[in-house]
Amino acid sequence: ENLYYIKTFTTSGHDYNETTNPLLEKIKASCPDVVAGTHLFNWDLPWLSYNDIELQERKTSYVDADYFEVFTIPLKYGDHRTALKNKYDEVLTDKVSKKFFGEINPVGKKMLLNDTLSVKVAGVLEPISSYSSLRLGVLLSTQLVEDYQSFKENSGWNNSFTSNMIRLSPNADVQ
Repeated sequence: ENLYYIKTFTTSGHDYNETTNPLLEKIKASCPDVVAGTHLFNWDLPWLSYNDIELQERKTSYVDADYFEVFTIPLKYGDHRTALKNKYDEVLTDKVSKKFFGEINPVGKKMLLNDTLSVKVAGVLEPISSYSSLRLGVLLSTQLVEDYQSFKENSGWNNSFTSNMIRLSPNADVQ
């Protein structure tokens, strides 16, 4: 309810699910009925490691701090109000968490991203239904990718690559 997916419509009549990266911030700043909004995109496939376990999760997505204000996905471990608020936070699916940590609560554990960057597990998602359209593995903060030179060069108004979702206030006029 009140969740909207932003699409791009071209002058040639085509539409697609990605928009430009800066669009979300403009919408949030100019539309008072937007309660929360998040990007959701894949930029790279970083390697994650913990002790002797290392893997490259194909379903790694970058999202904003508002992610859990847009989506109501319950956490098995962690607090949805604080998860992903820090640049170096990560949230794992239950399946990925079990690969690294087994059945223990890993919140607060440090992992290495691409052998160099320390990230902290801030949450673990409850198992997601196979019927969900969200295919997740690892959630990382968009703040991380904003430091990458390749991202800076390609995330302007002329390149559509990100999915943007917003949650509107209950009495919002969608138009």
